[in-house]
Amino acid sequence: MIAAPDGERVFWKIDYFADEAMEYGSEHPDDPTWSYRVLTIMLAAEY
Repeated sequence: MIAAPDGERVFWKIDYFADEAMEYGSEHPDDPTWSYRVLTIMLAAEY
């Protein structure tokens, strides 16, 4: 969690998937040739 300049709380996470359909987690999240990375950012108020 981080705080935005206006005081709002923001949550973020990075998911590592093994396929384009984003159904399965990657066995090699450190290797970009084996994984698809997705960054999700949202306001805490939206949770």
